[in-house]
Amino acid sequence: MIQLGRCKWILLVVVVLVVGGTVGWRALRLSDLAHIAAGGAAEQTCACIFVAGRTLDSCIHEWVAFQARAFEPMAQRLISVRVASDEVTARAFGVAEATARYQQGFGCTLQN
Repeated sequence: MIQLGRCKWILLVVVVLVVGGTVGWRALRLSDLAHIAAGGAAEQTCACIFVAGRTLDSCIHEWVAFQARAFEPMAQRLISVRVASDEVTARAFGVAEATARYQQGFGCTLQN
């Protein structure tokens, strides 16, 4: 009976370590994905507005339609875009931010 209790505790510790490691790895990976999403949103929106000469509403409408096919709906709502005079800043999941700046003759480039 004592052996069975000890085996349960060992199994519990192993399960907690595996689950904790998996959650930790995914949390770190989420940060990487947020940086990619913010950079993509900033660059694409910058090019859409400053290179193609479209309005922000037009760009967002097209971008959201694409995202609906590519990503889950919750991810779409977690990305916000802010447009300044010659740059676009996008924020993803509240943990990553990227800015794309327009330069005449070169297009849009990520700044960070």
